[in-house]
Amino acid sequence: AWLRKHGRQIGHEHLNEIERAILDVLADGEVHALPDVARAMTMGEHRLLDHCEALLAESLIESTHEGASLRLVR
Repeated sequence: AWLRKHGRQIGHEHLNEIERAILDVLADGEVHALPDVARAMTMGEHRLLDHCEALLAESLIESTHEGASLRLVR
């Protein structure tokens, strides 16, 4: 939020290792079912969603199909 307030965008360097790994899983730009992303990340779906909060808030990823899947935005 501080970066946005000062006119700067969130970059890969501002993300933690898990957030960067999630972006890597979604890098092809396709829609990925939540269970598939969780499996690729070797974690449960609820834990995955906890790690996705910042990515969703910064519009780096979006949820689709009423939250059942994820897609990279940029």
